[in-house]
Amino acid sequence: MTSTLGGIRRMHCSQLNQKRKRYKTLPPILLLMLLLASLPLLAQPAQPPQQNPLILGSAYHPVEVRYYDELLPPESIQSGGAIAELGEEYIGATGAGAFFRISYDQDQDRILAEPLPIAPPHDPTAFDAAADPVVNREFFRVIDLIARENGDGWQLFASHHQWIPERNCLVMRVSAIQLDRDLQPAKGKPDAWTTIYDTTPCLTLDKGNRGRIFAGHESGARLAWLAPGQLLFTTGDQEHDGWNQPVAMSQSDEHMYGKVLLIDVESRSGRIYSKGHRNPQGLFIDKAGNIWESEHGPRGGDEINLIREGADYGWPSVTYGTDYGRFQWPPATRTGDHSGYEQPIYAFVPSIGISNLIRLQGSEFSAWQGDLLVAGLATRNLYRLGLDGTRVVYAEPLAIDRRIRDITLGPAGAIWLWGERGDLISLTVARSQNSGALLFQECAGCHTTGVTSGGLAPSLFLIVGRKQADRTDYVYSESFRKLEGVWTEELLDQFLSDPTAMVPGTLMNTLKVTDPVQRKAIIDYLRDLW
Repeated sequence: MTSTLGGIRRMHCSQLNQKRKRYKTLPPILLLMLLLASLPLLAQPAQPPQQNPLILGSAYHPVEVRYYDELLPPESIQSGGAIAELGEEYIGATGAGAFFRISYDQDQDRILAEPLPIAPPHDPTAFDAAADPVVNREFFRVIDLIARENGDGWQLFASHHQWIPERNCLVMRVSAIQLDRDLQPAKGKPDAWTTIYDTTPCLTLDKGNRGRIFAGHESGARLAWLAPGQLLFTTGDQEHDGWNQPVAMSQSDEHMYGKVLLIDVESRSGRIYSKGHRNPQGLFIDKAGNIWESEHGPRGGDEINLIREGADYGWPSVTYGTDYGRFQWPPATRTGDHSGYEQPIYAFVPSIGISNLIRLQGSEFSAWQGDLLVAGLATRNLYRLGLDGTRVVYAEPLAIDRRIRDITLGPAGAIWLWGERGDLISLTVARSQNSGALLFQECAGCHTTGVTSGGLAPSLFLIVGRKQADRTDYVYSESFRKLEGVWTEELLDQFLSDPTAMVPGTLMNTLKVTDPVQRKAIIDYLRDLW
């Protein structure tokens, strides 16, 4: 590997900062005309992965992480959005409502994003005209996608905010559009979105107690099929929690916020399936019918829940989190307590900025089957939750170093992560023979990389730059005790190529790594591990 982990991360952060251009909304008809006229210009070239993929060491698999950056044109990018599978096809959408066919060219190991002539389902221009200048426009967005096959192609559903000008208020809406087999709008009508469901009541932009005028980042809006024609739809409370805003809507059956709703797509009606939610950011139904939900807590207390019909999950009366800047959550009678309501399966304290989740069923990660994968926005990690039935027994973080909005299974069992800013990240089991993580397995029979030695050989913890033979928890051979230098990358390369030539009498007399590329991969792995 030619790039260090720290270097890769700095490069990615720099690229993200350069791309943080605010998406400027246009009237829908003008936006549509520009989109159709510029399709050849917007078509993005196939994006190769980074030259040297990042190798992460997980408990049971070495993970190869490939970053496909600048996949989407900068002008289409806004936080939010999702990726959805339609048979063997994938559609991605940004928060701005720009839609793309996402495809993988296995022969060239490239990903292509092809813009689709689908108009945004929402109307940000009307919202912009009505909202106070201090309102964060990026929170008014498209949030999730889901589809179902029908005789003529696909019906694509999108969840999003919608401003109602005649009433001067906003709702969370589920809209649908018909696509043909080639993912083009049916009958050439790119703006033929129909309304499936609107939340009630319509929310005005009142300042309330102490909350934001518009808390669109707490909207939830995940979608999942419970049964044919029966769509689960999560809604956040948008800070209407009895503290930031005067009414605790999550506990009110008159308000369709802070809920998991069940929508009958054909009748376009909905009802409460569960309540007491703050900001349900993730939803996944596994093959056994378990409904897994991930939910933002306040400061701490991000939750993984199993959703049961009719259950109350307690917000804002109970939480394992606290208010920002405080050591308690004022509406709760006890801090860090969840009694009297449905308990979460797992809670993250501190918060990870939880996003969507899936349960692995059919990926190429054989040792992860049945585990939950949970995305973190704030921590930029992906978390693998090991399950015993429906009980979480451990959580393993994987440092992806990106804000992850969505997760899906990609082609051939890969795991695809939909990034915050027009990027896609692919996770596969690392198989390269020059992967340092895999090559080091031959060394790991004796050496550890932890803070303590294993007994058979000294730990290689922070070996690059460490004084030779300096471990106090291991008895070195006489030849090693005579060394007085510092391990550099050059000395490690020399030692791995012929240990006995450098240290006569070493017990590693049977090991020689003759391939310089493999030696470098091992050294890079040890250097970057910490």
